[in-house]
Amino acid sequence: MEVVQVIPKDDYKVIVYFVDGLIKEFDVSHLVGKGVFECLKNISFYKSNCTVLNGTLAWILA
Repeated sequence: MEVVQVIPKDDYKVIVYFVDGLIKEFDVSHLVGKGVFECLKNISFYKSNCTVLNGTLAWILA
């Protein structure tokens, strides 16, 4: 299912809006601080770089 919008929250949860109208909340806290997601420990970086890329939830890590 294609993601059309994401809204990151302060508690490392993301509200994800899908093309078919479905809205879900995902807890991504288990990713924070691990491997390529090390930089997401900075909450302002996490929130400002959360995006939709090719129809999926993503973060701009560079």
